[in-house]
Amino acid sequence: MRLLSAFAASAAAVNLHHQAEAGSYANLTDPDQDLFQSSAFMGSNTARQEHSWSVVQLWHGRRPFKEMLSDAHKCTKTGSKSEIYFASSFCYWIPATPWDPAQVDGLTWADEQERGMCGSPPLGTDQCMRCAICHNNARDYQHELKTYARWEPVPLPGGCLTDVMIRDSCVGEANQLNEGLKMNYDLCTSLRDSFENANAAMLEAEQTISALDMKVHNELPNRRQELMIERDHTQEAMADARRMMSRMKRRSIPKQCDAYADLTNKRRALRKITKSNRIRRYDIEQLAARCQRPREPKEPKRPESKVVNEDGASRVVPPTDDQMQKYQDRMRDYKKEQKQLPRKQRVYEQCQECHRVTDRFLEVLDKYDHAQALSEELEQRLQVVEAERQEAMQQRSHLAATVPTLQQNKMRAEQAWVPQKVGCLQAIQEYDNQVRKHTAMCAPKMWAQSCEKACLERTAQHGCARVEGTPTDQANTAGGITIKCQPPQPSWVRAPYDMGVPPLNPQAQCSDITRTQAPVFMTPIRKEGWLWKNGRFSGYNKRYFAFEQGHMHRSAMMRYWVQGNPHETAGARERLYKAIIVWDIKDVEDLRKTQVIEGEPRWCFKATLFYRTYTLCAETQQERDEWVSLIIDAMSRRHPENDQ
Repeated sequence: MRLLSAFAASAAAVNLHHQAEAGSYANLTDPDQDLFQSSAFMGSNTARQEHSWSVVQLWHGRRPFKEMLSDAHKCTKTGSKSEIYFASSFCYWIPATPWDPAQVDGLTWADEQERGMCGSPPLGTDQCMRCAICHNNARDYQHELKTYARWEPVPLPGGCLTDVMIRDSCVGEANQLNEGLKMNYDLCTSLRDSFENANAAMLEAEQTISALDMKVHNELPNRRQELMIERDHTQEAMADARRMMSRMKRRSIPKQCDAYADLTNKRRALRKITKSNRIRRYDIEQLAARCQRPREPKEPKRPESKVVNEDGASRVVPPTDDQMQKYQDRMRDYKKEQKQLPRKQRVYEQCQECHRVTDRFLEVLDKYDHAQALSEELEQRLQVVEAERQEAMQQRSHLAATVPTLQQNKMRAEQAWVPQKVGCLQAIQEYDNQVRKHTAMCAPKMWAQSCEKACLERTAQHGCARVEGTPTDQANTAGGITIKCQPPQPSWVRAPYDMGVPPLNPQAQCSDITRTQAPVFMTPIRKEGWLWKNGRFSGYNKRYFAFEQGHMHRSAMMRYWVQGNPHETAGARERLYKAIIVWDIKDVEDLRKTQVIEGEPRWCFKATLFYRTYTLCAETQQERDEWVSLIIDAMSRRHPENDQ
């Protein structure tokens, strides 16, 4: 066997399968060009962590999805374990001036229906933004699309002008061209604002005083009345519980617990309850803590003689002296317990009688404690209501003292504004018209210096319209991804829509965007077709393979399906966890001798991974050479740190 290093030189000559339509998508034929130099997507660290041979074997050849990404890949530490594909929308400029937003789905997934993947961005940010997504490319047993999406700012070169800066510059120019009109505008707006502020202050004071009157004379008294009624009911419940406990202490407890106290020497505990003014729960519980039913003693069994057979003869062996002594001791204990049983039974019955009354007493005591706690809480709430009433009365008194001053301020402002109102409104309107007219002409002239222009000129090198995943034209039943140009808001610089100019239509904006931002699909399917794969122990299995291209931050991958071609057979199932990560391949060789499979000669090659060796066979030598060429080319893109 010979190493097929010669195929590396011919990798560019491979016929790429399923190219996207010219002009709509730019499939990346050289993924390691400057597309990943922007820190907006990836950094410079391309190292990845290898798993040991034993770990991979325990997983039966399965490797975690994230292991095919470098540490600098956007999705290495973002999204779930299966979300290993990155995608970004076009870069859009979000003006500072709000406009009616439309739902933005610049990235869509098309299978049986078209679904948006982004949603609307935050508006009014005056920033260049893109939708960045980590997704699983619908590589799921149920073809379920999983995504992690967010809108994030795109860095711009220094020196560009934001919408706010352009607006300020244009308004400043308009002020210089209309100095007299600007002076009248400032004077009139000052008079108008003074009148409106004085009127608003007077109105606010009157409304606040009215609200405080309502609070002092209606709201707080009603709350106080409700709390007092509830407190009275609670105190009545406390008095009822106190009377009930007093009667039980004088009558029920002595009557039902007297005999039990005599039998158990608890006369002192009973006297402590009946004579004390303050009863503790512990004393009640100790009087009849637990009533234990006496057990009937079991009469011991007398030891019997045993018949023993020895040498064919039988003889009777009587019980030993030790056995008889133990029996007599147990009989003595039995008779003693039998004699004590009637007394224990009386103690148990009297305990039950006493326990019933003490349980009832504890229930009443619980009600009393609960009512007492509620009464204390209601007293505190009444104090809070009274404090609120005093505070509201002080606030009203303070505001009432300021009303004469507010009335005088309003009168002076009204006397200054009303005579000038008609002329001032005309001057303000004239100034606004001049500013709007000048800004509508000035802002578009500053397009070349605007940050919006710099934003739209961002490319895939800066993280715009860059996609990992299956394009729609290569999609099978799982679906594919599409990039659409859908500006979230119209351009303010080119058409200042709040200055009386009709907003720029999306088609014109998309023309500017697509002039520099061409969608780039980073992981196209470079080749697909049938291969025969060696089984783990013996034989060959026919599988449908697809070579998914990688790049410097992502390994190429040989995906394969069982039970048919996924483009033709609905039941075809991808072996998701069995895909071959090309960065794991240490060596690839062709096999000079053909293999006879299914009665036909097949051209084979061997791929040695650090945990397994695959033998894959194609129908023709040319097919075999194309597969090997793609593998060697993808292996050559591996960063040196990945070989450690």
